[in-house]
Formats: sequence, structure tokens, C-alpha cells
Amino acid sequence: MERFILPLLFTIVPPSLTALAAWLAHRRKRRRPLIWTGWGLLYATAAFLALIVVGELFSAQGLLMGAVILAPWVISLAALGALAVRAPRTALTVLALLAVLPIGLATWEAFDPLGASSWADSIGPVELVLIYVLAIVAGLTAHRTPREAGWLLLFVAGAPIALRILTPAGELARQAIIASLSMPAATAGVAFLLASRHAPAARRPRRGPDRSQRRLQPGSS
Repeated sequence: MERFILPLLFTIVPPSLTALAAWLAHRRKRRRPLIWTGWGLLYATAAFLALIVVGELFSAQGLLMGAVILAPWVISLAALGALAVRAPRTALTVLALLAVLPIGLATWEAFDPLGASSWADSIGPVELVLIYVLAIVAGLTAHRTPREAGWLLLFVAGAPIALRILTPAGELARQAIIASLSMPAATAGVAFLLASRHAPAARRPRRGPDRSQRRLQPGSS
């Protein structure tokens, strides 16, 4: 029973927070509560997973080899993040193409749970890492393109969850943990989609100097 406490927590809390944010956004007629809730769910879970994965990596491989293995992931994340900031729609297209990787792994596990689980045990939780690398970058585009970011997150994180529900196989606790850890990213996608229904906050126009308070310059008529 204790093995299902964490999955239950990750399954219940994100939808509850998103529902609260949706209520606040509806009352205030602003998308900000939903955007910030999506970011919070996404990046808090990503930080939690990063601590676990990086800690286990350095513990198993040592500091030097762990840094060598980690470096390509960090460089890829930084490059995709820079692209998301400069050209969000281009970044979303790239992410949609890369989404084939985690969904392919989830499909493999759905139809060959023994082989996929054995591979994952030897190499690590690559599927979850891929999901959150893509989700982190998609989250960077949510402020300007919330609808597209929301659909991408639902596709990247929601499809593996759906596959595990439709084709239950393998160890139940393992499947529940992987599916529940994908839930915050999928729920963040729902939050961004709901946010896209609200208009962004209008920028306040800059007020120029009041003509009545201007001082007359020497020689002015």
C-alpha cells in the first residue's frame, strides 16, 4: 500500500490545483493563475525528478562519468530552451517531432513490458526524462502560445498515461509510478489550454509628459 501513496499524491494534487486556478482565472477574467499553476506543476515535478535521477546517476557512475553522461542532456535542454525563448513556434514544431521518442518507448513497454522494463532497469528512466525535457521547453513557450504548448504537453505526457491504462501490463506499482509522475506535465497542459481561453493581460500604455506641466524652453513661442 505504501508504494501507491506517491502515485496517489501525484494523481490527485495536480488536477485539484488546476481546478482552483481555473476558478480564480474565471473570477478575475485573467489567464495568469492558470499559467503560473501550469509552470509550478511542471517545474516543481521536474526539479523533484532531477534530484532523484541525478543523485542516482552520480551514485552509480561516479562524479566524472556521471557528468559525462549528463552533459549531452543539459546541452540539449539549453539549446532547446534558447530556441523556445527566441522562436516559440519553431521550438514547438521541433518538440512535436521529438515527442516520438517517449511515446515510442511507452508503446514498446505496452506491448513488450518484460523487455522494456529490463532495458529501463539497466539504463534508467529514459522515458520520464525525455517527457520532462520536452515538457520543460514547452513550458517556456506557454506565456505566448498557451494553446499549442498545452496540446503538446497533453500529447507528450498524456499518451504514455493512456497507453498504460489501455494496455495494463507489467508490474502494477511500476506502471502506476511512471504514469502518475507524468500526470503533472499532462495537467500543466490542461492548465495552459484553459489559459488560452482567456485574453492575456493588456499592457498599460505609457503615459507621456503632461503638456500642462512642461516648462517653456527659452526662445519657444
